[in-house]
Amino acid sequence: MKNNVYLLMLFVLLLAFPQICETLIAPVMPKMAHSLDVSHQWVELSVSLFFAGFALGVCFWGISTDWWGRLKAMRYGLIVFSAGSAACAFAQNIEQLYLATIVQAFGASCGSIVTQTILRDLYTDKEERGKIFAIIGISLCFSPALGPLLGHQLSLWLDWRNIFLFLACLGVALLLWSWLSLTETRPATPQSRSINHVIALAKTMLSDRFLIACTLLVGISNAIIFCFFAERPYIFVEYLQIPPEEFGAIGIAVSLSIFVAGILNHRLIGGLGAEKLISMGALVMTIGSALYLFTSYFISINGGTGFLNAFALIAPLFLIFLGSGMMISNLLSIALKDYQDEVGSAGSLFGLGYTAVLSVLMAGMSFLHSDNITPMPCYFLALSLGAYLVSQTLKKVHVHGGDASLPET
Repeated sequence: MKNNVYLLMLFVLLLAFPQICETLIAPVMPKMAHSLDVSHQWVELSVSLFFAGFALGVCFWGISTDWWGRLKAMRYGLIVFSAGSAACAFAQNIEQLYLATIVQAFGASCGSIVTQTILRDLYTDKEERGKIFAIIGISLCFSPALGPLLGHQLSLWLDWRNIFLFLACLGVALLLWSWLSLTETRPATPQSRSINHVIALAKTMLSDRFLIACTLLVGISNAIIFCFFAERPYIFVEYLQIPPEEFGAIGIAVSLSIFVAGILNHRLIGGLGAEKLISMGALVMTIGSALYLFTSYFISINGGTGFLNAFALIAPLFLIFLGSGMMISNLLSIALKDYQDEVGSAGSLFGLGYTAVLSVLMAGMSFLHSDNITPMPCYFLALSLGAYLVSQTLKKVHVHGGDASLPET
């Protein structure tokens, strides 16, 4: 199973589809706002709620992988995702959309947490696991571009409601594929299934400084990526007046940067180590954010529009996403190194933590939205500086060891 390319493709799709389904609707957000008679800001808030539901789902499905097994958790989650996507399609007001989005995200999270749990079951060696996460990271690099490109093409043929129905069908297709292809990987050794044990595990993890640092860094790195996708229609289409048919192509720069990050991770992980690569990634992200702020400020005071100004923004964005890509795959690889015997429940609690951070930071960006393009780069620079500072403590904590020990089962 480990070396099956067909299954590796399935794993990539299961990991990518939550990101695809969220970025897919970015091009039609203005149409959603018009249809539901609300401002763009309120539709953008649904992205934050998506990640709130995602966080709850990560916790639920992750724990379920230890209780029910990996396969049942995956199947039930995909069913919930499809139902939530269909509910989004039939929402008549923004409140109904919010509720349906939470249900959709709750189900979608199974693709992330259950797949990561299966991969950790299959690859127990730290270096081997780091390389497989890097390979998958390279494969996933196209999802940031695929979502908006596919969303734009679908918007030419379908209205925004039918795009959600398309996502429901995607969930059903993944359900059938995983049902026919995956086998159970949960260890045969008995595991504690009591709520008290999960609570004890959560307390242990909350006292683990290394894991807390990883949680903050994954949350910040992902927040920068998804804040950009939420704001991108306004920046490039409305402010810079890039034609909508060219809008999706902007994601190629993001994909290329994540692709390069995956190549670097795969080649350097053995020599430099994950912690060093994480620190390097945070520094690159900070430099890119500073350049992005400078460029955005220059464009805003000169009132520039068009492709020349768009390309001027893409260059620093490449550095931001390069740094983010270097961080995320390495963080996911090493964060649960001390929790291999509890990887399902521990992974769910870890996912809950970093997705909660992501949701809060996304909400912050939605409230900073304005008619100017400078608030987002200011926000990115603040988050990047915070990530760099945390990355410096990460290495020290790893060297001296965490404070936690696993609860006995």
